[in-house]
Amino acid sequence: MLGKRFLDPNGVGENEMKSALLFRLGGLGDLMVAFPAIFLLRKKLSSFSLSLACREEYGFILKETGLVDKIVSLNHQQLAPLFSSPPYPEELNSWLEGFSLVLGWMQKENSLAYEELCNFLDKKRCRFFVLDPVHQGPISRYYFRKTLEYLTGIEGPSPSFNDCTRLPLSSSQEEAGLSLLGKGLSRDKGKRVEKRQKIVVVHPGSGSKIKCWALDNFMELIHQFSHKGYRGALVTGFADAELDKVLKSHTLPQNWVWLHNPSLLKLSGLLSASTLYLGNDSGITHLAAACGTKVLALFQKDLETAWRPYGRVTVLSGESVSDISPHTVLEAAARIIE
Repeated sequence: MLGKRFLDPNGVGENEMKSALLFRLGGLGDLMVAFPAIFLLRKKLSSFSLSLACREEYGFILKETGLVDKIVSLNHQQLAPLFSSPPYPEELNSWLEGFSLVLGWMQKENSLAYEELCNFLDKKRCRFFVLDPVHQGPISRYYFRKTLEYLTGIEGPSPSFNDCTRLPLSSSQEEAGLSLLGKGLSRDKGKRVEKRQKIVVVHPGSGSKIKCWALDNFMELIHQFSHKGYRGALVTGFADAELDKVLKSHTLPQNWVWLHNPSLLKLSGLLSASTLYLGNDSGITHLAAACGTKVLALFQKDLETAWRPYGRVTVLSGESVSDISPHTVLEAAARIIE
């Protein structure tokens, strides 16, 4: 629990700005499972300036939607000493001392020396929420619960987990996302896109090959969606180089586009305005869930409990993702859409 020194404006010196430095290492999926906890901080510590140390290309989404104020790239040379034990360079010491709070969310295999960092700083203002290996349930809910417990004592209502799972995208950001599909989908400026458009987004990739359902299965479903009058996008990202090579020999139906490594902010806008998202256990799948999209996610069974996305999500799983039949996926998609 935080002390009064960090909760009460009267406990902050006249020239001292209330600020928090947040850490989340890893890929897009890792960031999104910590997203509800970060959103909670934004709601509860509304007067704080929040700086997030993460992979810059992913943190950009949270900055542009107002969840954090600054992004600190983990590639910045100044942060390198944090991956080893103190003593830290004087410049780094001074920088860390400028924050009222230092918080982070970690899996034990993360290489940041967070225990040493907490020992170096006042432990009342430095806390890392490390996943308990015996925890049974979604990692996102564990991080949220531990963060909420830490914030005990702050006045005002405490938002629920479900209150903190939706990325706050603007109507203009949705418009920018729809522009990825080409012409004919815009709305009057300033009006939020209505989710009545028949749009499906498909992401056949993942950071690991064993998490990937067969590309031919995804292509079969894309053609089925097209026959039913749905337009959409097939998305590939940084980790999908092998898929990109194979996709060059495939042809998408009319009114479908291949988005190779799109802006994640624009992709978020498109996802928010879409009828359905279909994908593997991946960072993009977690992003789609945070955009409020109806998600159909294909999971390896042993990963489902911990990494299940929050939101309007249907998960199909098997001992291997290859055990999931296209017919089962198509039936599930039809139920979700209709």
